[in-house]
Amino acid sequence: MARLLSPAEYAVLSALISLTYIFNIPSEPFQTLIVKYCSKYIKKNGKIKNLIYDYLKLGLIYSSLIYGVYLIISIFLRNILGIDYWLLALIGILIFSAFITPILRGAIQGIKKFKELGINLILESSIKLILGIILVVSGMKVYGAVFGILLGFLAAVLFSLIPLKGIFKEKRLKEETEEKYGLKVFISMTALVLMSSLDVILALALFKPEIAGQYSIASMLGKIIFFGTQAIGKAMFPLSSISHEKGHSAEGILKKALIFILVISIVVLGLYWFFAEKVILFLFNTGYYHSLSLIMLVSLSFALLSFTNILTLYYLSKKQEKREYLMILLVLGYMFVAFIASKDIVRFAEIFLGFNILMFLYAIVLSRK
Repeated sequence: MARLLSPAEYAVLSALISLTYIFNIPSEPFQTLIVKYCSKYIKKNGKIKNLIYDYLKLGLIYSSLIYGVYLIISIFLRNILGIDYWLLALIGILIFSAFITPILRGAIQGIKKFKELGINLILESSIKLILGIILVVSGMKVYGAVFGILLGFLAAVLFSLIPLKGIFKEKRLKEETEEKYGLKVFISMTALVLMSSLDVILALALFKPEIAGQYSIASMLGKIIFFGTQAIGKAMFPLSSISHEKGHSAEGILKKALIFILVISIVVLGLYWFFAEKVILFLFNTGYYHSLSLIMLVSLSFALLSFTNILTLYYLSKKQEKREYLMILLVLGYMFVAFIASKDIVRFAEIFLGFNILMFLYAIVLSRK
């Protein structure tokens, strides 16, 4: 996509995409909760059906209210970010995705239909990419990319219904949930979502669009590690949850997940270390060469965030009570330090790395017995 847009246009698109990550703050907590309960109620389809229906009802109510508030906030946000209001309004429709898609995918994940979940994720990404490119090439520019993203969301919802059709045929049975656990999940996953998305938005707010565009490329390459290892966490979480529900240790599952992430991180970081220029030239164009000084810093940050994600999910699969709210304080600390100490884009990337190191160390503390 970066080959089809200028650095300034790509900075706008990256900021919009980062906004979608923030919209997805409810997504990870919702999906994590659904996975936890579906793992608990596995083979009790009536309870799972009731769970899906209740959460979908709440999700539609909350997303409608939040979207209305977002449209008002966007009147002021367009001046801060320099983005057209209608672009902000269109991308805001993904607020509905944040509440609907994770509920359906969480149910698929919780009943351990990992193949179907993987197909759903691939289909959504493929539709977004293919339609986005077609619409951008047709002259719609950033609007084309946004429409591609929205159509991908619609496809994800429709395809999610197929593996759940057996559950929808069952009679609804009431289930019990734990509100305190839900709060723990919300706090922990919100911190991770914010840390994975705020960097591009802050870069656009603090630096010129051209510089922010260069950073966006480095951030996108770094996110390959983070999003590329998400499937490991999605497979590990229900398995470790079931083990802990049965009173068994899940450390073996955690160790395997960490080893997979370590191998992926080493391979990708090695690729960037030795072939960064070729990667930039192959994926983008020579206009993005200034991103070279940022790639390793930002990619290492997202590699650490991948480990933080796995350790946090492992902690959430247990029923321990620790001070997970400190993760939110670390995110707020990152925002504050980035605003007051980012004299240039390299220092900005160094601050991002520093706070990812702190979050990783705290995730180790959380995951310990």
